[in-house]
Amino acid sequence: MLGGPLGARKRGSKLVKVILDTNAIFNDFYLEKTNTKVFFQNYSCIPAEIYMPEVVVEEVINQYKEKLYENVQQYNETSQKLKTYFKDYQPNIITITNEIENYRRELMKCLSVYKVNIVSFPKIDHKKIVERDLSRKKPFKRDGSGYRDTLIWETIKEICIYGTYETVFITENCKDFGSGPFIDDILSAELFNHRKVKIVKSLKEFNETYIIPKLEKYKEIDKIFLDNKIAGVNIQNWLNKELLDILRDYNLNGPIAGFDDDYGSVWVSKINEIKEIEIDSITKTIDDKILVNLQLSIDIHCSIDANERDFRNSPSVRDFFGDQDDGGWFSISSSIDQTVNTTLSLLINGKDIDSVEMRHFSGDYSSFDIL
Repeated sequence: MLGGPLGARKRGSKLVKVILDTNAIFNDFYLEKTNTKVFFQNYSCIPAEIYMPEVVVEEVINQYKEKLYENVQQYNETSQKLKTYFKDYQPNIITITNEIENYRRELMKCLSVYKVNIVSFPKIDHKKIVERDLSRKKPFKRDGSGYRDTLIWETIKEICIYGTYETVFITENCKDFGSGPFIDDILSAELFNHRKVKIVKSLKEFNETYIIPKLEKYKEIDKIFLDNKIAGVNIQNWLNKELLDILRDYNLNGPIAGFDDDYGSVWVSKINEIKEIEIDSITKTIDDKILVNLQLSIDIHCSIDANERDFRNSPSVRDFFGDQDDGGWFSISSSIDQTVNTTLSLLINGKDIDSVEMRHFSGDYSSFDIL
């Protein structure tokens, strides 16, 4: 509840206080990805209490707003341009009306269901914030930015000032808050216990450190994974239907073609073959869902495209396509077959796949991990 109590100590339990930064749920606006669900639906096994500073709530809503406007604008521009290519085509223009407030209500509903404590803006004198800014003391930066991060830090201090609880701050912002395992030394000097606040970089890392070790893990994987089935779900058949769309949800330009960010385009047009499926682990959650980590080796067919801007400005695009005619506007394309490897996390609920999230992807040129 907004501005509510920060929680009472539970007698006899080793409670962990977990504080979420904005980037902990970045691009998972409806809290639907696998690592997000594992976190929110299983943190009671630690046990833990979850906190979100009010400034973080507002940042998440603002990110939703910015992403929504950006993508709707791109969609409307593309839809308008399609009139050039299709006779009698009527652009399907999207208008944004109540979506932001609808999202706010939906987010607050989700946080309430998961019993997240939303902590009001900290009660701190503006003079102290200005003094911190002018002295460029973390989390302020030399250019004066860092106001919201400072509010988050002041909220963290309010949450962990009393008691002997372990406090974990989930944030990717290592530059301003620290790279872990503890908060930055400059910030920790403001705490009574300098080792009170730990840093974890993602929900995935938190799950693997705090939650999954407490869940039931199936050791005899081969017996469970009979006939490509887990909990009644035929994994092979499901992958045949869904894997192509899963791959298309990620930017694979670097691993597949070696392109620099924002240059060129890679489109996975077809999965030729799922060559190998290997199960890393199978875990049962406290609400009887099945968490599966699996590795795939896949033969895919891709379309690789670039325009004049890409070719002129990106050495990686020129390396891929080789010498091209130097005159006039052009687009260049190629198609390739490539064997790639990926690691996925599936959350199975009954006989349905509840959610899926990529953990790792590697192609001929590079690889990346999802935090």
